[in-house]
This record gives sequence, C-alpha cells and structure tokens, in this order.
Amino acid sequence: MSSFALLDIRTRNLSHSGLEHGIQLFKDNGSPYISPIEKNFNDGSYVITFETSSNQDGTNLPYSHFTMLKSVATINDVIRNTRVFLSSYQDAFNLAYYSNSANFTQSGTTFNGDIYSNGNLNNITISGIAYTTSGAGGTLHPEPSPELPSYNSSYFQTIISEVPIDSSGSEEGESFDGWPVAFSNCNKTGADGPSQS
Repeated sequence: MSSFALLDIRTRNLSHSGLEHGIQLFKDNGSPYISPIEKNFNDGSYVITFETSSNQDGTNLPYSHFTMLKSVATINDVIRNTRVFLSSYQDAFNLAYYSNSANFTQSGTTFNGDIYSNGNLNNITISGIAYTTSGAGGTLHPEPSPELPSYNSSYFQTIISEVPIDSSGSEEGESFDGWPVAFSNCNKTGADGPSQS
C-alpha cells in the first residue's frame, strides 16, 4: 500500500473524529449555533462547522430543525471532507405522520413527506417514503425504530384538577376569583366540555 493511500485513510479517519467531536458538542449544547472549532491532532488538524440553513451544494435544508455538521481534515497535502445531517427533534418528529398501531389504512388522504407505521400499510397515497418496521406495504425502516418521547401527564392533570367546578349545573359562563379566564360549559365533559374565554 502506498504512503499516499495510508495518508488518505488517516485523513479520512481524522475527519470522522471531527464529526464525532461535533456530534458530542451538539448533544451537550442541544443547539447547532456553535462557532467553528479547529483542533490539531498528531500531524494533522480538523475544522468542524455547523451550517443551519444550507447543505454542501448551497441548497436550503428541508426543515428548520436540521443542521449540517461538516468536518474538514488536513494532513500534509491531503484534505478530506465529511458531513452529517443532525436534527434537534427525535426521529418520530421528522415524519409527516407517525403511527404505532399494528395496521394503518388511510384511503383518500395524501401524505406529503415520509410516514412511519409499526405495522402494515394499506391504501395510502404519499409523496415520500412509507416506512414500516414489522409489516408490509412500505420500506423497511432501519434500526432503531422511531419512538415518540415518553409523556408524563401528571403536571397537566394537576392543573386540570385545580379548575373550579360549576356546582350550579348551568351551562352559562361562570367566573372564579383568582382565575384569569372565564369557563363555560362547566357541567359537560368530553368534546362538549369546559371551554375558556
């Protein structure tokens, strides 16, 4: 193997190290608004930059929460560029539609963007990719499967439990001291339930 080929491999590996450094910074900061960083390592150096509006061709990134992390490594006269696209959103939020159900049939609806179903996909119209993990009718989603973040409703349940109840049984609006909004339909639940103004 020639010394230039070895230098090429070392430079590419150094560029990947820059990506790893940038990914860790992105995880730690939770933000892509980080100034370019240059590091020297052995006989080379790398520069990492976060581009929040366009890709390597100058084309706008498809979503406002995307950023392109670019690493440029140099050892002697060899320069290698690597890049990766990052999102501050979890994968499930990068989809036009997310379904965790076993079967998904949605005729008459057009999806603009990628969708995901945990089961079978049937009768869909889509301008994107229909991903599936265990079912049929779509493209197999790579591991790991997208997941929505866990949801703890206790905070919201506490707020709801503190809403005063209309004890009169009437449907007209009622105001309560200390509450900045007026509630109506206080004696109903569900879709017809309390509303605020």
